Amino acid sequence: MAVTFPAYRPALRVVDSVGGVLYGPTPLYQPDSAALGITTARTRVEYVPELLGEWLSYSYRYRWRKLGYRPSVTLSFALLESDPARIGYGLSLIYGYYTAALASETYAALQFNLYSLTSTDWRGMMPKSSWNPSPAQGKQAHGHELELSLTATDLIATPGDWTLSQW
Repeated sequence: MAVTFPAYRPALRVVDSVGGVLYGPTPLYQPDSAALGITTARTRVEYVPELLGEWLSYSYRYRWRKLGYRPSVTLSFALLESDPARIGYGLSLIYGYYTAALASETYAALQFNLYSLTSTDWRGMMPKSSWNPSPAQGKQAHGHELELSLTATDLIATPGDWTLSQW
């Protein structure tokens, strides 16, 4: 029996401290994101094991304890269009999400969902990379490229079943 995996439909949104959606969700997949001036080259999702330190036991062997998994996402944008006349478009839209994540110090304002059309698993994320857009194809007037890394604020006990759109 063949195992099938649903297509990624990544999206971002910003919520307030009680979980009310302030803006979004913003699709990061084609063709929906093209109308927003966003072209995503790839989305990489992984579960990073969270370990409780390393220490030596009496037998001088390394030991550790797994606390759970922390989802991590790397979004590679091939093109974020920059049109100064359009607020909330392309580069300025993603920058708004980035700054909202940094401004919320006591809760995760930025949320990510890998399967936004079929899943309700929105995870609170924090940026772990700096804001460093570069001119796309060497031409700043064309737009910008950006690689943005996000890490989940909460641990999960076990990874989800990706065949069921759970991540």
